[in-house]
Amino acid sequence: MKRIHKLFLMFYFVLFITNILISEDVPKVIKSSSPNMPDWVLKKKKSPQYVYFVGIGSRVSDLKEAKKSAVDDAVSQLVEYIGFRATAKFKSTKEISDMDNISSFRHNIVQTLEGKGSAKVNIDIEDIYYEQYSDNTYTIYCLIKFPESWVEKERVRLQKLVEDQRTKASLYISEANESIKKGDVSRAIDLSINALLVSEKAAENSDLYDEAKNLIVLLLSSLNFSLESNPQFAYLEGGSDSIEVKALSSKTTLPLKGVMVEIFEKNSNAIITSKIGNTTDENGLVKYEVERVTGNSEVLNVFVSFSLNKFNAISKFDEEFYHQIQDIQKAQALWFNLNVINKSKASQMAVIVVDIIKEGNEKSKVSLSSKFEDALSGKMANIGYSIISTDVPESIFKEGMDERGIKDASFSYIKKNYPKAKKILIGVRHINVLGEIGKDIVFKEYDINDSQIIAVDTRLVLNLIDIATKKVEKGLNIEAKGLGLTVAQAIENAGKNALDKLKEKLQDF
Repeated sequence: MKRIHKLFLMFYFVLFITNILISEDVPKVIKSSSPNMPDWVLKKKKSPQYVYFVGIGSRVSDLKEAKKSAVDDAVSQLVEYIGFRATAKFKSTKEISDMDNISSFRHNIVQTLEGKGSAKVNIDIEDIYYEQYSDNTYTIYCLIKFPESWVEKERVRLQKLVEDQRTKASLYISEANESIKKGDVSRAIDLSINALLVSEKAAENSDLYDEAKNLIVLLLSSLNFSLESNPQFAYLEGGSDSIEVKALSSKTTLPLKGVMVEIFEKNSNAIITSKIGNTTDENGLVKYEVERVTGNSEVLNVFVSFSLNKFNAISKFDEEFYHQIQDIQKAQALWFNLNVINKSKASQMAVIVVDIIKEGNEKSKVSLSSKFEDALSGKMANIGYSIISTDVPESIFKEGMDERGIKDASFSYIKKNYPKAKKILIGVRHINVLGEIGKDIVFKEYDINDSQIIAVDTRLVLNLIDIATKKVEKGLNIEAKGLGLTVAQAIENAGKNALDKLKEKLQDF
């Protein structure tokens, strides 16, 4: 018996200590709007003409948010009483301003039943009671009332509205499935979005809402994008290789007409535009071009996928689903790189060098300068030009042909036989064989007999020509001398001297 008595004493002692500890942790009421809690907080108020609800904003640190929370809670009870489910949190259409005397706060709030159309009801806030606690939090009780006569009318209206929305959403989904069978994926996506927007307005139609979501996910996941062109370059001067994008879907083999495409450079180093809009044509294609390079990057990282514009409205009522659509967009995206270079260096270029050799009173000789041409091609390639290999027969150049004739013959041959070439660099070397020093070239100050050293003067004329327009884009003249034991050796040394002089000038060519 004594043992039981001790256990009871121990139990009450623990309970006493616990109550002390708990009471110290629980915040105390330091202020309230009235000395006693109103009866309507503890007991539901009734009236023949009105229905009352008490909304609570409990233990909220921000006074303004506590007020809004209490009003929204009361209105949510109103919707539940009417008999329809809310699809989103209710938001007061007017801001509730902070007031020092909360107990005197009265305000008629025009509250739309969220997602249920435009019908409105004036909800009168009849009374408010608040408590402020020692931890600087508030609990606010809000008593609202609304006419009982309004309930039945609103129930009838909402019932019809929900049924109409269900009919429309069902029709959109049915038409979307028919469009998929016909291969019109773009129209099916639009119809599915319409079904989603309509069914979202009534939680009673959540089954159709989920069906529309699944259909959108299915269709977007079926999309993929490919390049029909082979873009490699964006130009510092503006423009680029043509970017031809094709939209495809695993749901059909037909071209995807009407797909809205989104394209951008990952690091915002370029502006990419289309002259005919961002929607695919009847062949499922849309063409873009880099309008302007805006950054200093040497490589552009380009993103292509379906556009999110059609889905922006979804972000306002279903942010989670919108993020899922964003993830699908990234997963289905096409990525490719463009090298940023000077436009003249991007196009494939053919190089031809021809010598016009004049020696004494003999007729000028015209011949290909293969060795110098190879060296010049190498230098052009080193500074970024895209050089293509050519095989030009010497027979196209006639004896006595002048510089103009050489250019015309070279241009015609390359244009006809090398269609991929967009530029042609034509070099004409005017070579004047001066003769042997001491024999043909005499210096008064020096008596050089039979030196056996041949001297030549050369003048290299370079012209970079656009094959499409036949326009000379750039030109350059280089003069150089050469010495050698033979004419060929002297010309070769003159070529080396010319290439050395070209080294600096080609950087800005």
